Amino acid sequence: MKSLPRQARWPLHVLRASAALLLLDTLLQAALAGLFVTGDLDLLAWHAANAELLGAPPPATASVSSTPPAPAAAGSASTATAAATRPSSRSAETAACSPRPGR
Repeated sequence: MKSLPRQARWPLHVLRASAALLLLDTLLQAALAGLFVTGDLDLLAWHAANAELLGAPPPATASVSSTPPAPAAAGSASTATAAATRPSSRSAETAACSPRPGR
């Protein structure tokens, strides 16, 4: 392979430096997330700022919509689904935990 002249190598150096900086910033993002999980709550702001630097969209806030959502009707499908997924009585919960008869 033929080597490039010295003048033509500068784009390669810029690309390598950019890739190295992106790698370090991505590793920093993971470290900030890990430190936040351990209990240092101040690092959440640093994590968010670094995410914007990496190109992630800013998180949505609660004040984006000026109109509140309409309340669900009493007999709507969402309340019927929620009621169907909940156990109706305590005996249904304990039946799964009780030993089988005859053992």
